[in-house]
This record gives sequence, C-alpha cells and structure tokens, in this order.
Amino acid sequence: MPDVRLKRLFEIQMNPDPLDDIDGLITLAMSGAGSPLLTLPQLEELLPVLADRRLFVPSMEVATYEPSGKAYADMDLSIIGLDGDRDWDAHRTPAISVALFEERFAEMKQSPNSYQIKIWLDDHE
Repeated sequence: MPDVRLKRLFEIQMNPDPLDDIDGLITLAMSGAGSPLLTLPQLEELLPVLADRRLFVPSMEVATYEPSGKAYADMDLSIIGLDGDRDWDAHRTPAISVALFEERFAEMKQSPNSYQIKIWLDDHE
C-alpha cells in the first residue's frame, strides 16, 4: 500500500501555482523535501502568511536567471551552510536566521534577475 502522505506531498509539489494550497506548501516546506519552486513574487506574497504563523526560512536554494539568458545555481544567495560561523549561528538562532534571509531577499528584490527559490521552514518554538 503506497504511503498516502508521500502521495499528498508529491501532489502539492506538482501544483502549477504553489500558492493555491498554502497549507500544503507549508507542510512540504517543513518536511525534508522543501517547498515547491517559487518565484520571487510568490515568495513575497507568502511572507506575511509565514510571519502570521511564526515561521521563518532557515534554509533556501536559489537559481538565478539573468536577463542575458545565463542561468545558474546561486550559492551567494542560497542559505545552505556556506556562510561560515554566521550560518552556523543562524541555524541555532531564529533571529539570526531571519536576518540572513531578509538580507538575501532584499538583494534579490534589488536585482534585475529572475529567480526560482526553494525554501525550508521552521517555527520560532
């Protein structure tokens, strides 16, 4: 018998608009799978919901698409443990994690590039 929860997570991940099912997106983002891929506007729309639910982004993978057509995994914008001691502290301290995410998010908003973003969530508990 297939695992019903895994089937549900797969269905959420395949939704063409992840914001159609915010609860499903959050469930997926709090699992090891992480969120479906989000655009920057979708992530921006999701942020007030995350704040209301006291959730934050401790980890994030970012793919950058430049106007020239160049595309790449962006290690400078991702939050995946490459920020030395600061990143280690961020994984232990929600306030530091929130500040690191806010810096990266602001940097993306100031850029002419487009992004695909995968996030993982945690709560402030």
